[in-house]
Amino acid sequence: MVQVRKLVLAIAAASALSSGMAQALGLGELTLKSTQNQPLLAEIELLDVKDLSAAEVVPSLAPADEFTKAGVPHPAYLNDLRFTPVINPNGKSVLRVTSSQPLSEPFVKFLVQVMWPNGRLMRDYSVLLDPAKYSPQTAAAAATAPATAASTAGGEAGQYTTSARDTLWEIAAKARNGGSVQQTMLAIQALNPDAFIGGNINRLKTGQVLRLPTAAQSVELAQSRAIAEVATQNADWRSGRRTAPRAQQLDATARKPAATAQPKAEVKDGLSLVAGQAGKGAGGDAKNVSDKLAMTQESLDSSRRQSAELQSRVQDLQSQVDKLQRLIELKNNQLAKLEGEAPAPLDASAALPASLVGEAADTPEDDIAPATEGAPATAVAPAPGDTPSDERKIQDLLASPMLTAAVGGAAVLLLLLLLLLLVRRRKAQQAAERHARMAQALEEEPEFAADFDLPESSFEGIEVASPSVHLDAAPAPAPAPTPAPAAVVAP
Repeated sequence: MVQVRKLVLAIAAASALSSGMAQALGLGELTLKSTQNQPLLAEIELLDVKDLSAAEVVPSLAPADEFTKAGVPHPAYLNDLRFTPVINPNGKSVLRVTSSQPLSEPFVKFLVQVMWPNGRLMRDYSVLLDPAKYSPQTAAAAATAPATAASTAGGEAGQYTTSARDTLWEIAAKARNGGSVQQTMLAIQALNPDAFIGGNINRLKTGQVLRLPTAAQSVELAQSRAIAEVATQNADWRSGRRTAPRAQQLDATARKPAATAQPKAEVKDGLSLVAGQAGKGAGGDAKNVSDKLAMTQESLDSSRRQSAELQSRVQDLQSQVDKLQRLIELKNNQLAKLEGEAPAPLDASAALPASLVGEAADTPEDDIAPATEGAPATAVAPAPGDTPSDERKIQDLLASPMLTAAVGGAAVLLLLLLLLLLVRRRKAQQAAERHARMAQALEEEPEFAADFDLPESSFEGIEVASPSVHLDAAPAPAPAPTPAPAAVVAP
């Protein structure tokens, strides 16, 4: 039974591990199916879907805090993105990314998260939107612009000075006269090889005077070759490789007729100018530039937050300093008021209760005198010639609460001493009266004894019967001394 239970537990653990490993979902590459100024349509490949259903795969745009942690900007238009899982058990499963509004941004970067029962996955994607689908309208509108420098008749060529906002796509769209935009772009590159960084059509320099091709020069390169060349340079620009040798081989005098344009060249041009202008003389990548811009924006936001925190702390410190200043002013005012007021003389009788004062007044002076002699009071005489500083110290001492407490304590102590003296005096008086009465009683006692003293002659003639019992005679008491007769003095 124990072995069966162990076997069941082992099978359950193995099934749990195998199911968790089997459902390790992954995200593959993104395939773009829309262009600029159109609602976004893209597909992200889902890897290792296994037995997951569309209800178990929950994709969404990552939260804003995840964008902040990853250093990816979070513009408002990203909230319009919708993610729909398309699960195909027998084929390729994808995650469809759509938007309800057209995207006018040439470069879109977002962070997507996918949740399923056994985990959570997050990955960022960068998308370059291709404006080629609307290029005919843009070219038609741009052809009427006053900035067009190409000649419109007679096959004469013109010139154009580039600015920071120009792209080769826009210049070619304005300057083309018979050929496609891709053919015109390559013709301009062949006539002005030094105007491009690394020989790439996506890295146009600023402030360059471009020689514009004539109608014959624009169509000398075949359409298929123009499309292939533009695609190759776009791939080189994305990977960061230099394409100068290939660009130098283009010759405006050896071109064959060409055909229509391809969409991808236009997107790269629009973004390449930004990359080329941002880092003059160095090959840049749109993704790197976007990352740097995002990091710069994040550092600026962090600096702003730190500045706001420092300002709030400074304001708090300033308020505390103001409070301390007000407290100091109040203390100074109190000290000035105490210095201006003269100290009131202390009245000893005011510190005593009225009953005790009256009792002390009723007590005779002769009763109080001995007590005061036994405990003389000490008086402090003011020292002559006190300086102003000594007077200031005396005033501060008088205004001190400790002095007030000491004076109160001394008054209470004096009151207790006075009560003690009165009690002792009363007890002494009572003892004296008691002794006086006892002395008076002793003085009256001899007179009473003399009244009861009888003379000896009164006992003569009284016979005493002899006792029947003979007892030893007690020794006779000694006779009382007779007083000597007084001497008679003859006159």
